[in-house]
Amino acid sequence: MLDVAFLWNGVYEKALAKPIVRRERRNDCKPYWSTNRYRRRPQVFRVQLVDNSDQEQIPPVHSPFSGIATSESVHNKSKYAEVLLEKNEKLRRWTEENLERPRTEKARDDTAFDTDSVDDSLSERRRNANDPEDVGVSGKRSRRFSRPPRPWGFWTEENLVREVLEFVERRPKTKDGPEYMPTSNELRRANRSDLVQAIIRFGGYVKIAERCGLRTHRRESYFWRKDFGRLEKEIWDFIRERDGPEALPPEAFGKIGDDPAPSGKENSERTTREPQSRPRMPTYNELAAAKKYIVCYAINSYGGFHEVAKRMNLEISSDETPWRSRDALIAELKRLFGDLMEKQNRLPRQQDLVRLGRHDLDWAIHRWHGGYVRLAASMGYLRSRLPCKPRNFWSEEKNLENELRALLKATNLGWRMPRRDELEALDRHDLIYAIRKFGGFITVASKLGLSRESINGTRPRGYWSNFENLRNELEAFIQENGHPGIMPRFDQFRMYDREDLIRAIQRHGGPAEVARRMHYFWYGPSSFWRDFENVRKRLCAFLQKPGQPQGRMPTQQELILAGRLDLVYGVHLHGGVYEVAWRLGLDVVDPPRAPFYWNAFENVETEIFSFLNCAVTAAWIQNGVMPTSITVVRSGRRDLAASIRRHGGWDVITRRFNLRPACPKRSKGYWNSFRNVEAELLLYVEQREQVVAEFLRNHAAWLLSPADENEHAAGQAPDEGAGVPAPDRASKPFRSIVDAIRNGERVPAMPTADELRLDGRADLLFACERIHGGLAAVASRIGWRSLSERLSLDTLKNDRDALERELMTMWMPLYGAVDEMPREEDLLRTGRVDIHEAILHHGGYVAMARSMNLRHPEDPEWKDWYEKRFVKQRKSTKTTGTKTQITEKSESAE
Repeated sequence: MLDVAFLWNGVYEKALAKPIVRRERRNDCKPYWSTNRYRRRPQVFRVQLVDNSDQEQIPPVHSPFSGIATSESVHNKSKYAEVLLEKNEKLRRWTEENLERPRTEKARDDTAFDTDSVDDSLSERRRNANDPEDVGVSGKRSRRFSRPPRPWGFWTEENLVREVLEFVERRPKTKDGPEYMPTSNELRRANRSDLVQAIIRFGGYVKIAERCGLRTHRRESYFWRKDFGRLEKEIWDFIRERDGPEALPPEAFGKIGDDPAPSGKENSERTTREPQSRPRMPTYNELAAAKKYIVCYAINSYGGFHEVAKRMNLEISSDETPWRSRDALIAELKRLFGDLMEKQNRLPRQQDLVRLGRHDLDWAIHRWHGGYVRLAASMGYLRSRLPCKPRNFWSEEKNLENELRALLKATNLGWRMPRRDELEALDRHDLIYAIRKFGGFITVASKLGLSRESINGTRPRGYWSNFENLRNELEAFIQENGHPGIMPRFDQFRMYDREDLIRAIQRHGGPAEVARRMHYFWYGPSSFWRDFENVRKRLCAFLQKPGQPQGRMPTQQELILAGRLDLVYGVHLHGGVYEVAWRLGLDVVDPPRAPFYWNAFENVETEIFSFLNCAVTAAWIQNGVMPTSITVVRSGRRDLAASIRRHGGWDVITRRFNLRPACPKRSKGYWNSFRNVEAELLLYVEQREQVVAEFLRNHAAWLLSPADENEHAAGQAPDEGAGVPAPDRASKPFRSIVDAIRNGERVPAMPTADELRLDGRADLLFACERIHGGLAAVASRIGWRSLSERLSLDTLKNDRDALERELMTMWMPLYGAVDEMPREEDLLRTGRVDIHEAILHHGGYVAMARSMNLRHPEDPEWKDWYEKRFVKQRKSTKTTGTKTQITEKSESAE
């Protein structure tokens, strides 16, 4: 093997030979030349002579220089010159054949490097990306297809001009038009970085644009000042694009390069459509919207829009300076401040205009009318300034006290120290200055005996270093918002914006040390309760005590009455009552209530306020705040949640009781992130599915029983009058629900718009509908499916079992009560008109309630009928792990 390299700088340079490293699979004479940004370097030819007698012959790579004599056959300068001449002639022929050939839409040569052929090759390589031939030895894909490099010597100034013009002709139509030079970003987006490098090498965009006869986007600093006709042409071009050619006067066509007197039909149309008025001068907003900022700069350099419009005989736009006229300005001010200007004869202040967001009026007063003082003097108005105090008025503390008393009496703030933002809203900056002069808000409040409730966030220096101050503040906080004898948690302090107490507790050793010194009960660190094993041990120890419920999960109220707020906190950390009960194998039993107890709104009101007291004690919500549906369900009160939905939903109850909604504050742009929407939906759906699963486990256990358990223990078929229909095992959606709940799995289901509204999650509904394309689009994007497809009305009318399953699995767990038949208004309010019509088809509400062994308020004899005619079923559920064993005991009523 012999490797030789030739280094040459010109035709008459001597040939030098140097050994170089051989490249694999390269046995042809191939040109290599390197350039930096502005100058060419010597070109290196790498020539390889390989003995291929024992190796497989590799076909040579196609090159326009194939067949040219190599440097081995060159012995003198004359012979070398002949080689170079032959190479240049070969290059010229290859260029003519491959680059200057006429291109048609139907027949395009593969060697012609146009955009379409490159895209076709790229798509073909992407389609064949999975072929084994494209995969290298290392298992990686071959590198991305790129445009074939131009041969050596191709980039001359003539070829560059031709390539640029071809790119301009082939590029899609844009607002710039075909007469503009393409920018570097436009070329790179079209995968033409070779053009960018060539343009820079041959003098830059301005020089190449002049050679091509194109216009550049950027102008030199002297371009506009050199000739006013250039700016005039730009403005006429913009007016033609905005209003059409018919809006231009005849003298404008000669300035923009069009024929002022076209022949034929166009001439007759133009003569008949002469403009009725002068063209309108483009405004700054119009030019900025078209991204013609350089034209705005040029207009300002000639004196502004008014001077240029006057020079070009154009009409000034009405929206450019609407308030330059004093009459128009005063009319607008009177419209905004009618009482102030007409009754008090006063001009509004600058703060009043800024507060309304009318910066245009403020700018016009300063720009065209000399400011507020001159405008008020010329129009005969008084200035709206607060009456000035006499000199040294704020040097006496008694004047400050009198002013504060008068302010508090006029604003009904009570006898407390006003905050700084309140004084700023009232434009009493003089009071802020005086308070600072006498020592600050805390010092003045102490001297005057004002309440410091509104300025609790600030304390004197060294205030929290004294433990007695911390003790007094903690006792006051616990008395108002906490539970006696229990150290509040940090999240409880944050709920009431008491970050100062958190820092003070940490200063004195942490919550454990402060609780020890004050003899308070402490929950323990959060890391302790995040371990579910610790929650299980504490809860099992609590249930083993005498007098506590055995085999069932205690409710939140029971834990609070027993003084175990630590267990309430631990259960809340792990998903709430239903989740913890499911993991421990305990039953969740709703508080016993009389039949039709939830139909009376007075009972709902009593239960809500009872729950509010417990929730405030447990530090889940603040005073006067309506808890969310998630908070109610986590606390084990699904019956209360269903009753709230029955009586109108969370929004209706919140407004009726004059409570504040408990929606957490979201940062700006929170709902724009789809991950936040997905997380909120997942949290909401998990709580709803826990209610459905627990309802089915406890009150619809026959749906979960296998086929052989539907029969009685004696082997007899159930009585037809028993009203317990066997579920349809062939129903695939029904089996999926049963299997998922039997195995303890969660089946994500997208909630409906009505469910979100009734649960008080209008914010989540707004994010799905207005930002992310609707509930259906969000469900498909997350990959959720419905628990069961909604059955058609014909199916519900023809199949009584399907109607009963729809009531027991889809409606009653979410909206109904245990063992009660829904009323007509309940179904219509929740949008289930199909169930209502199906019930009427099967005999009405009373007949359906009797067949399903449910109570109904419209049945006058339901109690007597329930006791004497039907079999009373007692169901006891024993849950071990995730499996449910059901035993049915039936006895005849005497």
